[in-house]
Amino acid sequence: MFDWIEINQYKKILRYKSLRSKDINYAPYIIWSCKESEFYYYGQISYENRISIISQFLGEIVIHYEPPCVIKIIAPHSSNIFAPKIQIQDNTDILEIDYSPEAIKRGQDKMREEFRKEREREEAIKLNEIKTKLLEKKKKRELEKRALQELIDEGELFPEANKRPPIPKDVVDAVWNRDGGKCVYCGSNENLHLDHIIPFSKGGDTSVENLQLLCQKCNLEKSNKIG
Repeated sequence: MFDWIEINQYKKILRYKSLRSKDINYAPYIIWSCKESEFYYYGQISYENRISIISQFLGEIVIHYEPPCVIKIIAPHSSNIFAPKIQIQDNTDILEIDYSPEAIKRGQDKMREEFRKEREREEAIKLNEIKTKLLEKKKKRELEKRALQELIDEGELFPEANKRPPIPKDVVDAVWNRDGGKCVYCGSNENLHLDHIIPFSKGGDTSVENLQLLCQKCNLEKSNKIG
């Protein structure tokens, strides 16, 4: 029913001869799901390089070939089992197998190029996913900042003390020397704190002019008032 026809030392063709009774033609049809009419086979059977010959008399026959080689479909064929079936004629060449170094190199180059493009597609997808996540985080941070500012403006929250910039040592020394190392309210020299005359929460800075020495008691009494 089938013959392998040697073309040369590298090429051969699979040819269907005939299979029929007096009244019935049992000629098979070919199913090949490969995207193109030619592909490089390196030993791994997959959905995209599987060639099936299906006949009412014989059932399904899967064609096997030794790797590496380039396979080219010749006969009319269907792309999947649900597509319209094309029954082949007697003495039809089904496929050609090419083992030549040139064909193998061409197939390998094409396969490498396909792998490269696939990696680029995967990287592009991952890159877009990362960019989307970063943009979502950025938007969330912006919304959190807006919400925090609104709560501060509404008096529901007060700015955290640890958000204040550190006071430089030369400023601390200048205030200490100016105030004589004593609370400017009561004159105590114990448990001294640096106090913002205009509170930091009201826009006061950390300059020498806006700082004063207060003891813990006076600082608590002053609280968030200006003065």
